[in-house]
Amino acid sequence: FSMPFIFAVIIASIVAWPRTRLTTLAESKIPLWLGRHSYSIYMVHWLSFIATGTFARTALHSQQTNAGFVMNSAIGFSLLALTIALILAAASMTYRYIEEPGRQLGRRILSKSRL
Repeated sequence: FSMPFIFAVIIASIVAWPRTRLTTLAESKIPLWLGRHSYSIYMVHWLSFIATGTFARTALHSQQTNAGFVMNSAIGFSLLALTIALILAAASMTYRYIEEPGRQLGRRILSKSRL
């Protein structure tokens, strides 16, 4: 409920004070990479959750409840790190081999239609 208000305050502060630690942080490599790959991350994240969930059930024999999987905390954090790594690796590949070539194809088609 409060998220729109919080985002509005953040955006207003960035506009009011454009050279702060927040804007410098937002313009660093990791946030820019995440922003560039955000659609690919969105497209592959659910498949990555399914893959790691299947791994947890079959290979680790973890019991699944409504709240998640029952497992040791160290294994759970390791599985979380594996899931995040899988999401970022898959998003990087889909960005490079699907999203960007598709964008370039769209630009070529649009440039030919404007002639």
